[in-house]
Amino acid sequence: IRSKPGKGYTAFNGVEFEGTFHVNTVTDDDYVGFVFGYQDSSSFYVVMWKQTGQTYWQDTPFRATAQPGLQLKAVKSHTGPGERLRNAMWHTGDTPGEVTLMWKDPRNVGWKDKTSYRWHLSHRPHVGYIRVQLYESTTLVADSGVVMDTSMRGGRLGVFCFSQENIIWSNLGYRCNDTIPDDYYYLYKKQMNLRWGD
Repeated sequence: IRSKPGKGYTAFNGVEFEGTFHVNTVTDDDYVGFVFGYQDSSSFYVVMWKQTGQTYWQDTPFRATAQPGLQLKAVKSHTGPGERLRNAMWHTGDTPGEVTLMWKDPRNVGWKDKTSYRWHLSHRPHVGYIRVQLYESTTLVADSGVVMDTSMRGGRLGVFCFSQENIIWSNLGYRCNDTIPDDYYYLYKKQMNLRWGD
């Protein structure tokens, strides 16, 4: 597999995770991002950003097509590291038994060469709360909103690349935090009102 998460050794429950990445080249257009809730190489969340659309150059075991734009995926692989998981991670969409696409930036905008981006992740695995925000300087360029998922109940943090060269990661930081954000309660109340018809 040409995708490689670099991860720390500490497993987290509720956490705020942030960092900056900068792609220091104009000759490549692949995936850059970070992982969280990492339990093992078959079970983790990944936020990955492709610069341009591209079909993976090996169509075995299936044809995988990447779209530009920031993506949040849950990896729960039955096969583990290998060709099937490789193509499933490249592919923008669900691959049953491998990867679920939980959110994608609808603008379909790729990252820019030689530009620094700062991410901020809030993860509260005990209630399934995930929110990813991405900034270029002080401008918010992508926001997942509240995504609810309980596939991984916490885990390790790290950085991620898939076939992309010359990535510089800097100013990585984390803070343990089990406080449930206000927007979770807003979403929960809205869902309950829809369920009960109020």
